[in-house]
Amino acid sequence: MKIGIDGRAFQGNLTGIGKYVSELCRVLDRCLPDARFYIYSQLPICMPVNSKRWIHRQDPSILAKYMKSVLWLKLSCGRLCSQDDLDAFWSIGHFSPRLSKKIKRILIVHDVIFRVLPESMPLFHLSSHKLFFKKEVNRANLIITNSMGTSERLNQYYGRNADIIINPPVSKSFYPRSRQQIQKFLKKYNISSPYLLSVAKKAPIKNLQMLIRVYIKMKKEGSLPKHNLVLVGGDGWRYKGTHSLLSRNENNGIIDLGYIPENELPILYSGSDIFIFPSIYEGFGIPVLEARMCGARIVTSDIPELHEAGGDNAIYIVPSEEGIKKGILECINNKSDINCNKQIHHSAEAKAIELARAFKDLVTEL
Repeated sequence: MKIGIDGRAFQGNLTGIGKYVSELCRVLDRCLPDARFYIYSQLPICMPVNSKRWIHRQDPSILAKYMKSVLWLKLSCGRLCSQDDLDAFWSIGHFSPRLSKKIKRILIVHDVIFRVLPESMPLFHLSSHKLFFKKEVNRANLIITNSMGTSERLNQYYGRNADIIINPPVSKSFYPRSRQQIQKFLKKYNISSPYLLSVAKKAPIKNLQMLIRVYIKMKKEGSLPKHNLVLVGGDGWRYKGTHSLLSRNENNGIIDLGYIPENELPILYSGSDIFIFPSIYEGFGIPVLEARMCGARIVTSDIPELHEAGGDNAIYIVPSEEGIKKGILECINNKSDINCNKQIHHSAEAKAIELARAFKDLVTEL
């Protein structure tokens, strides 16, 4: 079995989609020992699996690194795929290249932002989704979503449910850390406790500007006299407004760490007084699940997809100024223990194993 994979999510620092798919790749590697996997990209990548059966095909053309990623996938990636006689192609970024009709198409849908909040997307990305996404859904042989909520929205807009729903299988490195580990880490980054933590890209949909404004207002009111606000995450779409707001409030206890290595995240989650994720919309919300596995107290938005990530271990809010403030105060006053449910790891992996079976069944139909 030869499976091609869109490798764009593995380029640069791994964030939500890259981390999610990397975990699934590791399960596929174990469950499909006779398969060969070809990962196609326009730039260097971080390979999800180190094995001779996992082969990287980077586009050697000079123009590749200058092209918009969607254009590269549509115009150039198919040429690389045609050299490997693939049985199936796994589209992990909503789009697929030009492929032979005999190749089975597997599509993973992470969200439907362009339908729920089109104003949050840059024009090029919005136009790409309007032009290609419906066609991708209609011709996919197998559709995967990362949540029941995403599957239901897919059905609402396109009349098709997911064939398999797989909540992101978070790495087993996410578990509560010792006080000694936490103190050593906080000293490294010059962070003092207690602190609020948010892990998200700087993009309007993540609602970070609202969170920053609420935090500053609460500091001035005296309702958060000791807490710092720690932000983790790189730049996303339309990030300049968040940077501008941060630059005007450098002395208000806000610490912007930017991107940090994944192995440091569990310590940061474990040491937080509150993890807050007031996103306007998410396909799932991996940081909420990561924080949950590390025993953090969580405040997050009251939408179905984030309920799947947070379960019973979160306070759910309307992501408004009043809602964020209310959630923070409620969480500060609620000091009950958090249940770090290890079954989450097992259930996610079981669904990933189901995916491996579906890959095999799909290819044997050829």
